[in-house]
Amino acid sequence: MKNNVFLDGEKIYLRPLTTEDADGNYQYWFNDDAVCALNQHHRYPSYKEDLKTFINSLCNDKSQIVLAVVEKEHNSHVGNVSLQAINYINRTAEIGSIIGEKSPNGFIYTLESIKLMVKHGFNELNLNRIYGGTPTTHAVILKAVELLGFKLEGISRQAMYKNGEYLDIQNYAMLRKEYLENELYR
Repeated sequence: MKNNVFLDGEKIYLRPLTTEDADGNYQYWFNDDAVCALNQHHRYPSYKEDLKTFINSLCNDKSQIVLAVVEKEHNSHVGNVSLQAINYINRTAEIGSIIGEKSPNGFIYTLESIKLMVKHGFNELNLNRIYGGTPTTHAVILKAVELLGFKLEGISRQAMYKNGEYLDIQNYAMLRKEYLENELYR
């Protein structure tokens, strides 16, 4: 049974986060060094109460949309996807994704969740540019954004400190014009 579906895909659907999500495996994702190896999390411990506060803060925050990625077959919360730093004047937003549950389908969930959010951003929020960045060593995200039609804009050198080293960040973006011309989104 689907629960409060906001965006529906083939293998996953996206729904608003609930405070009950913090009682599940979500509370452990940001404390897992493997899940957070190539993102900005895992700097400080993650607490269930902090997650609940964050989830409650989303209700009236129009600067970001953070949705649960739910695997359809087992109706299981496997990750989150977001449009953050939404700028309604410049018509831009930053996309982010994390799949916290270790699964052989993690790449498929990443791909499909980002695709759903991109469509929502351009079709419903009237964005003109969706952008993001990831370490140049993050093969999963880099492959996903390449397949989805994002364009490389440049490299921010030594922009993130993680695991005792400074990492370069690959910056990518998609413009509304590129989205409209991409067969994948039809």
